[in-house]
Amino acid sequence: FNPDISLKFLVDRNLNLWSIIGKGMNIKICYALQPLANWCGKELSIEEENIFNELEQIPHARHVGSLIDIKKYDLIKNLIVQNCEKYNIEFMDCNEIIRKNNHHKEWLFLDRVHLNDKGNKYISEALLSLI
Repeated sequence: FNPDISLKFLVDRNLNLWSIIGKGMNIKICYALQPLANWCGKELSIEEENIFNELEQIPHARHVGSLIDIKKYDLIKNLIVQNCEKYNIEFMDCNEIIRKNNHHKEWLFLDRVHLNDKGNKYISEALLSLI
């Protein structure tokens, strides 16, 4: 079992299927890469620091943090971008949205993978620009 090959296969297959569905239904398909606290490069708010420190005490939460390591960001992003280009799917990196809009020190994350209402508001505004 090679996780890199499996990931490549899954991304290619899924984006191909979404492309087929989009063409069949005559709808635009867009892929938005989920923002993750480890990937968006923002300075953490006091609330985020406190929450993340608490989560570090929980083995399962610590394991989740290792799965979304920044080292995996480029690999995953590039794989998705290549397949989006291959299947003519628009791509948006929500991590870049947060990074480019200087949301430093703003409380946006409830944990390392879930946004709060304010974070969701920023991303939904960016998604609307794709429609």
